[in-house]
Amino acid sequence: MNRNENLVRALRSWLALRMVDEVVILDWSSARPVEDSITAAGLTDDRVTVARIDNERRWILTVAFNAAFRLSRFSRILKLDADLMVEPHFFERNRLRWGTFVAGDWRKARAGQEYINGIVYVHRDDLFAVNGFNEFIKSYGWDDSDLYSRLDARRLRRLSVDPATVRHLDHTDAERLGPPVAHTALHALLHDPSVAIKRNRFIANVLPRWGRALPMSPFLVKADGARLRLVRLGTPQESEAPAWIMEDANYYVVLEWLSRRYGLEPVLIDKVRLLELLAHHSLADLDERFGRRLVEPRDSGVPEVLALQ
Repeated sequence: MNRNENLVRALRSWLALRMVDEVVILDWSSARPVEDSITAAGLTDDRVTVARIDNERRWILTVAFNAAFRLSRFSRILKLDADLMVEPHFFERNRLRWGTFVAGDWRKARAGQEYINGIVYVHRDDLFAVNGFNEFIKSYGWDDSDLYSRLDARRLRRLSVDPATVRHLDHTDAERLGPPVAHTALHALLHDPSVAIKRNRFIANVLPRWGRALPMSPFLVKADGARLRLVRLGTPQESEAPAWIMEDANYYVVLEWLSRRYGLEPVLIDKVRLLELLAHHSLADLDERFGRRLVEPRDSGVPEVLALQ
């Protein structure tokens, strides 16, 4: 969604892979249709299928990729974000054997390339056996880690992507999460990538384990000549996290953030009073009130958003 510039750069590298039989791109209501950007760049190729869904107000990775997976036709799937370029020798250096899957690992990535964590190369049967991405997760963070844990539970051996074969095209946290809203401490924290990751981890751990018993979001596929249009038929109730779970997730991950930064004092404030405090004061106010101190200082050499995974 609205990553056309990076997608065009990445797509050139995907089409250069001789083993690629098809490229499925899902245009999630981009302001400028992805197909227009691809055509303008001269990247017409019979292997490329662009499917567009209209009227989506925000990017939902899990639902979008699950839709794209169902449009694919071949036995092996390489899932790439629109900002990931691949080298011509990718498949030679990342062999997918039976009983394995290949995934990015931020811990083994080169400096500045930690966001390759989201790449996964997997047998189609294995991907659908775990029902793709967890659609309880509707915002940024933890979606890839959740998928890898379920593939691990299927007794598949995880192999790390060779970091020399992929390259992440950088973009800002605002592009991942939307423009920051930092008028109050509560808004600032709920737009912090590290908090977003932990919130989704909380949701995935509390709700039933995602699997084939839970429905993916249904779509109607309409063909308009060579173009595909997807119409979302609503979201199944079974794949929606209840509102009170979301509220609890927000509270407990914010509380964890506060305890790591300020120690025990904010933890001892009752829930109602603490939320009122966060809703009416800035992070600077909290630093002044509690005295900023990192109880568990981090010096991992990787961004905090990743270190917290």
